[in-house]
Parts: sequence; C-alpha cells; structure tokens
Amino acid sequence: MRVSRKARKPGLPDDHFVRQMGVRVAPAGEGSVEGTVALRPAMWGRGTRRPRLGVLATFVDVTAGYVPDAPRTPTIDLRLQTVDPVPDEGMVRLLARPLNVGRRLVVSETTLEDESGRVFARASATFKNRPIPGYGFEDINEPVRSLIHSFEEILSARETGPGQLDLDPADRLGNGFVGTVQGGVQALFAECTAARIAPDGFEAIDLHIRYVGRTESGPLRARARSTGRHGSIEFIDVELVDAGASDRLVSHVSTVWSANEEATSR
Repeated sequence: MRVSRKARKPGLPDDHFVRQMGVRVAPAGEGSVEGTVALRPAMWGRGTRRPRLGVLATFVDVTAGYVPDAPRTPTIDLRLQTVDPVPDEGMVRLLARPLNVGRRLVVSETTLEDESGRVFARASATFKNRPIPGYGFEDINEPVRSLIHSFEEILSARETGPGQLDLDPADRLGNGFVGTVQGGVQALFAECTAARIAPDGFEAIDLHIRYVGRTESGPLRARARSTGRHGSIEFIDVELVDAGASDRLVSHVSTVWSANEEATSR
C-alpha cells in the first residue's frame, strides 16, 4: 500500500502516529521552537519502563520541524543521543534552536529536559527548507483523544527473518505531504528491529537516521546487523528498504546500545 498524498489543506487524522504523541509546539523567539509532551506507558519499550529512542526522535522531528517559523518537510537527517537517564513519565520540554537557515536546508539542535530542568538528551536535525503551505502551529496543537495503548503495537510490524521486520505503510503511519512513511515511525521501527539482536540488558543510547528515499510500494523492510562491540557498548546498523520496489534504500540508521543492569527483557 502506498501512503497517499493529501491534495487538500494538509491535516492529520486523530489516530495518526504523530497526533497521538501529543506534542505541543510554540514559537520561542529568534527562530527557536519550544515543544512540550507528556511521557506515558504507551511510549515505553516492550517489557520496560523506558521510552523508546524512536519515540523521543519523533518529539524532536515534530518540534525541530517548525524551526524557524512553520512546519517543513521532509526530514533529511536526525540524530538523538541520551546524556542522562531518560525519565519514564512526566512532562518533557524540548527547545529547538536554529543553527543555520539556508535557502535549501534548515539545520537545528534540540535539547530535551525533564520537569526539573535536567537535560537528558540532545539532538540535531536537518530539514529541507520547504514549508508546508497553509499549515501552522495551531494545526498540530489541536487537542486529540488518546487512542493508542502502545506505539510499538501500532506499527503492526511482523518478523520475516532473523533481525528483520516488515511494516505495511498506512495513512496513520505516513507523511502524506511527501508520500512516505513518517520519519519518527521509521526511527521507532528501526530501533525495534535493532532490539531483536541487541544483547539482553542493553538499551539504546544513540540513534542516527539518514533519510534517503520514499516508500513507494511497501512493505517497508528493516534489516539489523551488529557492526561491533567494545566492552559494554554494542553498535547496530539498520537498513530500511522498500521491499516492493527491489529493496530500494529508504533510510539508514546507526544505533548504539549500552549495558544496563536494571534493564528488563525486551
């Protein structure tokens, strides 16, 4: 199934992956954008009390996407790194600051902090400088009733081989503005695939996704492979390909996993 493009004014249905995240954004001056969102159990990794990095990457994708003054698409590159333990619940504040607003690209950095003001993650992102016509802050900030019990489950990913998962494109998971699977969905999908081969008791601390192409046909297939281990650090790369289009590359994801004695089985 190909993700449909929207001919009318862009908008996201209530059951869309991004709308269900509940991120609220607002201008913060000098081209910066502030995001706020409540962490909840639906965002935790399966069998843990820790939000998936793919969920946090979606927070960044939404917030930084509004730098400097309106939503832009598509995302070209996004990297998220944890610098302190990630909270399991409570409000998260994001502050996305422009590093460069050029004719073709917008580059920004984002900090994520908990309710006490403790920074627990940092991110960088690059977007094509192409504002979405007729779409502004008020659209993403419209209240929506929570319909999701688990963001992992909404992917409906299925195992099709060792370290390999397939995901069928759907409008609720799509970026209808460019006709592909939404960037945060891809990040979460890649992390869930990497988790299949990560050592027991390890958790993701770094996720870097580079968007290369669109999902034209589907399914979107993720293949994970370990690229090395150094002590308590495991490196896992994930390739996302369009399995219905001769395995054309859609995105490449590099992840870093660290041993955590308190982590439970995924």
